[in-house]
Amino acid sequence: MTRRYGIAAALSAVMPLLLCQLSIAAESKSAADALEKASQHFAANDLDAAIAAFSEAIKFDPTLLDAYQGRGWLHQLQGDHNSAITDYSKAIELSPQQSSLYAARGMSWSELGDYMQAMADCNEAIRLNPRDFSGYVARAPIWMQKGDLDKSIADFSEAIRLNPSQPILLANRGKVEVDKGDLESGIVDCSEAIRINPGFVEPYVYRSTAFGKKGDYDKSIADCNEALRLDPHRAAAYCNRGWASAQKGKFDQALADYNESIRLDPKVAITFLNRGILHKDRGQFENAIRDFTEAIRLNPKNSDAYSARGCAFGLKGDYDRGIADCTEAIRLNPTSAAYNNRGTVFKQMDEINKAITDFTKAIDLNPNIAAAYANRGVALGGKGEYVLAIIDFNRAIELEPNDGESYFNRGVTYLRKNEGTNAEADFARAKDLGYESAPPANIRP
Repeated sequence: MTRRYGIAAALSAVMPLLLCQLSIAAESKSAADALEKASQHFAANDLDAAIAAFSEAIKFDPTLLDAYQGRGWLHQLQGDHNSAITDYSKAIELSPQQSSLYAARGMSWSELGDYMQAMADCNEAIRLNPRDFSGYVARAPIWMQKGDLDKSIADFSEAIRLNPSQPILLANRGKVEVDKGDLESGIVDCSEAIRINPGFVEPYVYRSTAFGKKGDYDKSIADCNEALRLDPHRAAAYCNRGWASAQKGKFDQALADYNESIRLDPKVAITFLNRGILHKDRGQFENAIRDFTEAIRLNPKNSDAYSARGCAFGLKGDYDRGIADCTEAIRLNPTSAAYNNRGTVFKQMDEINKAITDFTKAIDLNPNIAAAYANRGVALGGKGEYVLAIIDFNRAIELEPNDGESYFNRGVTYLRKNEGTNAEADFARAKDLGYESAPPANIRP
């Protein structure tokens, strides 16, 4: 799942120190005084007072470009994008050739979900001044929202070429690279952003995601710790640390981090999804279903949440709702994980052929999904297809050689084939890996 880039972060690249650099080219001393007050209020982090001062300046001089531009920026920082668009539109009337105004208005259109208007403004900004990096910065997140990560990376790259000293541009390009799966490039960009400004929080958060996806959980946790040292209220850092801790088996730490992340920012679907997965894996299905339901409420197109909730319903024995959720997940985004999860529910219903069909589809979509091979192996073994089952377990073990459950289930299959020596070897290996007590041929979602 993707999230929008923070408008404040993007604006800090587009209009750095805007309020500290106001021209104060007002027609009257009163307007100039009001602009000066706005700048002082901003420096004191009193945004409401700064907005009021800009409004006062506009009363004195309704043609004062700096006042509309500054007030529009502050409206954006506060999330009032309709007011921001109104101010930027007036500023554009006053200065129709100023490219950064179109870029800034495009950001607000994007935050409101009007990507057509946003794209038009960004394109106009670039047309007016191709050497102004603000248009590229504003357009890059729009490409990401439209699912075109390559174009998003290209726009960030052009912005970096035009202004290589901005660490936020490197960090944001790194984030898109991580979302695309180019983890090494993402780590390189975030590391360079940190080198330029070690006190900048974003690249630590984004790099922690990359390390987590690589399976380097200690480095992921270390980056989250540094992000939280710099900003103890960064919800995303708690979420990422929770996920990495869960992968290391530190479930209490993971739950505490997810709870804190949700307390700080209760509107992020992925945190509820991750906490729900933790509850599900611990057998707390009602808690899991509540979290998955909230993730879906926050993002009704979140296929992963439907898939996970379907799996939880299946484990709870509510098979019809489990199949319905997994089917909806497949409709929204036909991923290998969604087919694998629906297959597990069919297996629990003893619909073995349907389960095998779904596991096979999961493997077709992603030949490296170890769980689907392991699950299909269990299903085939249940049908007496022991040779085919062992082939699937072999592949699952090849992909995840430290998965004791696949060794155990292969051992069960060998036992059914009367190959006691092979079975004993697999049971011993499963025990070495910490997996020794489970029902025969246990299915795993």
